[in-house]
Amino acid sequence: MQTADWYYDDQRQIGLDFADEAQAETYDARQGGNAEADRALLRRLGLKPHHVMADIGCGTGILVCEAAFLAQEAIGIDISPAMLARAHDRAAELRAGRARFI
Repeated sequence: MQTADWYYDDQRQIGLDFADEAQAETYDARQGGNAEADRALLRRLGLKPHHVMADIGCGTGILVCEAAFLAQEAIGIDISPAMLARAHDRAAELRAGRARFI
């Protein structure tokens, strides 16, 4: 059975594909990620050493890595393996040992 052009296909990729390595690589530059701004936000929100923070849709993990220095644990969740790989690399580079990504 053939489907009309206008028929909605929830399996079709629309917009940027963050599973694509090239998109993940340029994500921070396009989004304007800023560790200092994220750190200030977490302090304003009152993140404490006994807290556990989760970031759903964590992207490349800037916020999660900053939270890992302030909280007991910071968990980054993302659907994109490419984004999670970049987040893991960031955490290793920054030695953000309390950051975990799933």
